[in-house]
Amino acid sequence: MNKGFTSIEVLLSLWIISFSMMLLAAVMPMLQSLIQKDDFIQDQIGLRQLRHILLLSEAVSAVDDTLSGMLYNEEYTLIFDRQRLVKTPGYEIMLMDLSAMNFITKGECIYLQYQKNNESKINERWLTCEQPGMDFTLFPDDAAADDLIDPADEYQNQDSDAVVSE
Repeated sequence: MNKGFTSIEVLLSLWIISFSMMLLAAVMPMLQSLIQKDDFIQDQIGLRQLRHILLLSEAVSAVDDTLSGMLYNEEYTLIFDRQRLVKTPGYEIMLMDLSAMNFITKGECIYLQYQKNNESKINERWLTCEQPGMDFTLFPDDAAADDLIDPADEYQNQDSDAVVSE
């Protein structure tokens, strides 16, 4: 009795392998785009959390890659550590995969300037502005954060309104 594979079995297995490789080659670009979208969503969630923390904070001060303040009568610090923006005490990760990060103060506003590991561009995102006569500790929930508009977003909204009205 002969032991081994017939040529039909070998050809069939090669065909199945080649067909699987063609499907994998077609799916890879879609998987890469999903991974990139996931990074974007994670960044947006982290920025939203930062804005919420700053909205409820008192005595906020930003110097280079460190931001500190008081939240619910407890001192916290946001620092750049091991390519992450983290909140201490503890080690709550806000943003990951950063090659560089800085807090910038422009007038009464605080911006986060960061660069991701896989990108060459530098992102600058608005975090908060202290408006005259406004005490951020008065807002018990996140709904009040929507009332504070990023000046850059306001500019984009004006441009989109102009396009819509045409």
